[in-house]
Amino acid sequence: MRESQCSYCKHLVRKPREEMLKSWECAAFPEGIPKDLIYSDKIHNAPYPGDHGITFEQNPKKSFFNIEEFAENMKGEYPK
Repeated sequence: MRESQCSYCKHLVRKPREEMLKSWECAAFPEGIPKDLIYSDKIHNAPYPGDHGITFEQNPKKSFFNIEEFAENMKGEYPK
């Protein structure tokens, strides 16, 4: 299973697990994060339609994650 970049972003609204299974929200997408970002089909290190100018920013508590390295590793993982 592919890991979500959103889990490492400081803008993610953290909620109880049961609620997270229903929808993910963040400062950029208060009405719900697009699935291609949740599933990391698109990497949110650049503007994305509807993100209100807010892109991925590292959660300081999860400093081991590197979005550029993650994006490079995701290339070609799931053919379209």
